[in-house]
Amino acid sequence: MKRILILRHAKSDWSDDNADDKDRVLNYRGVDEAKLTAKSMLQKKLSFDAIVSSPAARALQTATIVKKTTSYPKEILVEECFYFSDMRRILAVIRRLDDQIETVLIVGHNPLWSNLVLFLAGKRILMDTGCMAELVSDVDSWEHFDTSQFTLQNYINPKELKK
Repeated sequence: MKRILILRHAKSDWSDDNADDKDRVLNYRGVDEAKLTAKSMLQKKLSFDAIVSSPAARALQTATIVKKTTSYPKEILVEECFYFSDMRRILAVIRRLDDQIETVLIVGHNPLWSNLVLFLAGKRILMDTGCMAELVSDVDSWEHFDTSQFTLQNYINPKELKK
């Protein structure tokens, strides 16, 4: 069984109009969103064998908060193509994962992450900032997974957790 935890970066800081998009960090709300999502992942017993993140500061910061909150012991892997790429390249990264990895947490951006959930699981869901979708498949190999074999198992929206 293979699982993909698709996490959109939390809310970023737009206070500096001159900041390069890739360098924008999380604002206070974003830090809280990331912590809420990570705590919900712990409550749902969602663990992972690898974290792969976009190189954008806001994605890496989100991944780091999840890593610390869940006590994940390994390094965060950075994948350049997770920063505003296309579906073909994202799927190629997933297909290259080591089969020892049963569950991967990928951290990136919209609209690609919403489209990835739709493509893999056929579900149109709101991947707002800080949201995480768990997709599950019975496949044994990342290299040969069929994109139509994933189902949406869990969905975490930090805004719903605040209510």
